[in-house]
Amino acid sequence: MGQWTFELCGCFENCSLCLLTWLAPCVTAGHNAEDTGQGSFIACCVVYPFAGWWFTAQSRKKTREMRGIDGSFGQDLLLACFLPWCTMVQIARELRDAPAPQTMQRS
Repeated sequence: MGQWTFELCGCFENCSLCLLTWLAPCVTAGHNAEDTGQGSFIACCVVYPFAGWWFTAQSRKKTREMRGIDGSFGQDLLLACFLPWCTMVQIARELRDAPAPQTMQRS
């Protein structure tokens, strides 16, 4: 299995995304939810104040599955609860900035 392309505490490497996430976390969470197929941007923004930690943990889990990254949902949940902004930025960068994983197809 793989590793995250971007470090959890490397969120300051993308200052604009870091600032957006700090000022309006529902926007980053909404984009992450859409990018992972976890729901719509609007629905996530509406529900985020009440269950943002859940959306963030689910987005991280789905990102790990899509990218073949090691980890567990328990770890995703803890990070979403205690480091939500760093976690959301890491997910967003992984989905948007990291190269897509290579797959081999038989011909």
